[in-house]
Amino acid sequence: YKAAEECDHVTCECGFEFCWDCGVERSVALLHDNRWHKPSCRYHTRPEEVAEAPVFVPGCPECQRRGDGLPCRFPPDDGYPHSYTQRRSMRQPRR
Repeated sequence: YKAAEECDHVTCECGFEFCWDCGVERSVALLHDNRWHKPSCRYHTRPEEVAEAPVFVPGCPECQRRGDGLPCRFPPDDGYPHSYTQRRSMRQPRR
């Protein structure tokens, strides 16, 4: 967990960087813009508020995963972080 006064950019012990507020990979939002934060995120910008169309960014890991030269899709709102914490709380405690 992080302290409330800290920023919402988190680096995991494994090196993965993400937005604490919505869980998106940090590099994707940095390479594109705030439309790539999930809709429930406080940093999200609604697509209709931006005049520019999404573009393929060669350095974006999500654009690269598509493999078709088209821009990656906006991430869906999957309920993170509540969906994540609920899944974790349903696990059996370690013994």
